[in-house]
Amino acid sequence: METNKVLIFGAGGHAKVVMDSLWAEQKSIVALIDQYKLGTLSGIPIFNAYDANFSKDSSFIVALGDNKARAHWVSQISHRFTTTIHPTALLAPDVQIGEGSMILHRAIVQVECRIGRHVILNTQSQIDHDCDIGDFVHIAPGSVICGRVTIGSGSLIGAGAVILPNVSIGEGAIVGAGSVVIRNVAPGSVVVGNPARVLTKW
Repeated sequence: METNKVLIFGAGGHAKVVMDSLWAEQKSIVALIDQYKLGTLSGIPIFNAYDANFSKDSSFIVALGDNKARAHWVSQISHRFTTTIHPTALLAPDVQIGEGSMILHRAIVQVECRIGRHVILNTQSQIDHDCDIGDFVHIAPGSVICGRVTIGSGSLIGAGAVILPNVSIGEGAIVGAGSVVIRNVAPGSVVVGNPARVLTKW
């Protein structure tokens, strides 16, 4: 059952944005967990270890911008996960959104899109019609994903990048900030530039 109380993993910059989104949804943030920090953030206590028995009636969101770190910590958490959708985001009625995903300020998601689990659609990102976004993807601020694009799990689309229609981005790929992608990107590749070219593979 969905609850209004939320725990956040992470207490960095991305967590601050997620906190703002949760508050805009009138949700109550119980605490943050961050292995590198203690104290408070905006008056919310920070603990440095996850406790599966703490506030068991709260839902959880992993507010880490790094895809691999986010996937790792999701695998360690037994709480149920929640999503956040900022009230300024615009979503078509038929959009499918997986658990734990973060749809942030002024993001746009058009008709017949599927957004996977624990995805970040960051500030003012745009997802056009018929796109399929895999799990643990991060679409950075200002990126434009045109129609019928597929983005594989764990990929990062850098700030201000543009992915043209019908392109497929393989799992774990990185598209550099400001790049314009006009053809398919292989899994694990790093592409940069306009038009985007392969820089390396992981």
